[in-house]
Amino acid sequence: LDDHSLLLKSLVERIEHELSERGFAQDEREFKAHITLGRFKSLKNRDVFCQQLQDFALDENIVIPLTQITLFKSTLTASGPVYEIVEQYPLQQKG
Repeated sequence: LDDHSLLLKSLVERIEHELSERGFAQDEREFKAHITLGRFKSLKNRDVFCQQLQDFALDENIVIPLTQITLFKSTLTASGPVYEIVEQYPLQQKG
């Protein structure tokens, strides 16, 4: 793992520990950092979408500086999910 991955892994472990101390059950799945680019209620042309996604190239070495972590609550409704900010945690910048 590179330095950024190790820092993120350490942050996740600290968050999981703090949540566990407050009575939250730990997720059994291993944490996998991700960004949700979109959600689909239904996908009619799955094969076409998958091909277009494979054709989309992204630089694997991209660095995105983080300034805060935002905790969201999502509520699923008939018209789609509703997201509410629960808390925001600013991150200290190394300089």
